[in-house]
Amino acid sequence: MNKFSIPLSNIATGLVGICLSLASLYVLELKFEIFEQLKNLKQPNYLAIILFLTCYSIALLIKPMRFSQHFEKTTYQDYRDGFYIGNLLNNILPFRLGDLLRIFLFSSIKKTKALLIIIFEKILDLSCLVVFLFLVLPY
Repeated sequence: MNKFSIPLSNIATGLVGICLSLASLYVLELKFEIFEQLKNLKQPNYLAIILFLTCYSIALLIKPMRFSQHFEKTTYQDYRDGFYIGNLLNNILPFRLGDLLRIFLFSSIKKTKALLIIIFEKILDLSCLVVFLFLVLPY
């Protein structure tokens, strides 16, 4: 097996993920008629959409780097894996259970330290929102 070959299990996993995504889109279309509602959008602001997606993507890339620097003996990869899987689970599970499950997803970080990281992250997120609120409030 050379270094460019893809294991069959990875291909099967990818196909299952694609099929689940397509099935979810089909169910959403049946229930909410998403494509019909997209036609109702007259003139979307593409610049605002692109700007939002760019800023959000950069924030998702920077956030694990920031927290891996705050704690000793924590590498970027240790925090990154748990962070991204936790965000994925937040999109799927209710009540932001992905944040709680992230405690168990960090590979080489103790559970108490992982809980501290998540609480610290939520405090920083909330404080940033409060700062932005006071910046935008006069307008």
